[in-house]
Amino acid sequence: MILLLIVVLILTLGVVAVVLINAQQKSRKEKALTHLKNGEYSDAMRLYTEMYKRNPNDKTLNWYIGLCHENLGNQELALVEYNKVALSMVFLPPLNEAEVHERIAMINARLGNLEKATHEFRIVTALDPNHANALYQLGIIERDSGEPQRAITSLNKAVRADDSFVQAYVELGKLNYNLNYLERAKKALRRAVQLDHFLSETHYYYALTLEKMRNFKESIEEFQIALKDNRYAFDSYAHLGHIYIEMSNAVQAFENFEKALELGTDNPEKIVELKYDYANYLVRAGELNRALKLWKEVQAVSPEFKDTVQKIEIYGEVGRSENLTRLMTSSKQDFLTAGLSLCRILRIHVEKHKFGMEDFVEFTGGMRQEREEVTVIVHFARWTSQVGEIPVRDLLERMTEENAAKGCFITTSLFSAKAMKHAKVRPINLIDRHKLEEMLVKVYS
Repeated sequence: MILLLIVVLILTLGVVAVVLINAQQKSRKEKALTHLKNGEYSDAMRLYTEMYKRNPNDKTLNWYIGLCHENLGNQELALVEYNKVALSMVFLPPLNEAEVHERIAMINARLGNLEKATHEFRIVTALDPNHANALYQLGIIERDSGEPQRAITSLNKAVRADDSFVQAYVELGKLNYNLNYLERAKKALRRAVQLDHFLSETHYYYALTLEKMRNFKESIEEFQIALKDNRYAFDSYAHLGHIYIEMSNAVQAFENFEKALELGTDNPEKIVELKYDYANYLVRAGELNRALKLWKEVQAVSPEFKDTVQKIEIYGEVGRSENLTRLMTSSKQDFLTAGLSLCRILRIHVEKHKFGMEDFVEFTGGMRQEREEVTVIVHFARWTSQVGEIPVRDLLERMTEENAAKGCFITTSLFSAKAMKHAKVRPINLIDRHKLEEMLVKVYS
């Protein structure tokens, strides 16, 4: 009887001990979880580590220790713990297999282990085909790996899985814009704007897309929103300037160019590009001195930038001639009128004309040569760079196509030695800046 009582007492004490241990363990877990939720990661780590020593087979502890390491910035240590959890055969709450692999993928991505990250994200999408974040992250990796088409496919799946995924729509819009799929870009970015009207990046890329589609009114509105964010202010002012040029509003254009230059940017290449373009527009407005000042600033920073040296040389000389200045700063229509006058001076009656590349016009007409009328092709180029052999060859080809007996090339610059040599053995008359200046006296008299 006494022995039975002893056995019962021992069993009772054992049960009580187990209950107390479980209660204490539960209390520790609850306390650790509270620390974790409150961002007290070091305190949570201490408790989880103590519990893990007593129960190393509890994978939930590895999970929580991994969360603590991750939040404390110990990415590699967190990865070790998450990989231990991933080896589990059973995932009971709070564990979720897809979430575990997502964590492993995210850390590998942050550490630059993109191949491993891609593998893990693909595991996530195999477990959950509609896992929006995994699809989004795959799209970003594919984009950065130079696979834009695959990235677009992944991002499309991401927004289908979660129609409120703003950043996925933004990246989808940017990719489509860069690939010149403008309608797709517009659709994605418009949706992003609808979801988050305060995201400056969205307004900026939406504005770029609208500008490229020549929807200038809406584009202006979007750039004006984007420029409130300093990250996009310089570029927005610059694009607004170009838009107003397209709209033939030089005053507004120049105001925006000036604001962009006043604001500046950390990217010196963008400043050089803007100053170069702005100077070109200033020439058209007749502000030659301001244009020369900007080109000289460009040359000081980037001596070999495009044809800046030639522009400074040419326009420096042009500035000393009232007639050349008038021609170089004239409108497209006035440039055409001057060309027609030059043709009359050369005794060529023009039958038709067509504009080619920037500041270039071709005239086709006839002139009396001895007792017959012959066809003549005239190329008139308002260029600052030296005219080489290729443009002269192009003129010769046009003469052959039109069965023209004579050709004439008029330029505001000079001809290269090869161009002059090529023209000597052919019926082509070359008129350079110096000869042109003499003719302009009659044009503008």
